[in-house]
Amino acid sequence: MSVIHLNLRPINQKQFVLSYFMNVNRAAEIWRSEPKTPLEIASHWVDRLLKFGHLDHLKTQDSHLNFLQYWCLDILAFMTLPFIIFKVICAAVNKMKR
Repeated sequence: MSVIHLNLRPINQKQFVLSYFMNVNRAAEIWRSEPKTPLEIASHWVDRLLKFGHLDHLKTQDSHLNFLQYWCLDILAFMTLPFIIFKVICAAVNKMKR
């Protein structure tokens, strides 16, 4: 079985390299096809707006969040609460040792 594995390894590597270069070339072509200047970018989005009518899917969805969620204060509280509890417990243990 190891002989078969060794024989297939160079073939798999060549296929990997070929598929890698094909993907890189495709990504490079997509990148180069994008508009470059600010005028081209503005023209692109105006054309898209005229073609599809609205671009609601590009709007941020933060209007439904409350203040705590918008500023991630709930996550900050969740992450700092264990630290604060640990510090309080350590202070209490140190007072008991004295």
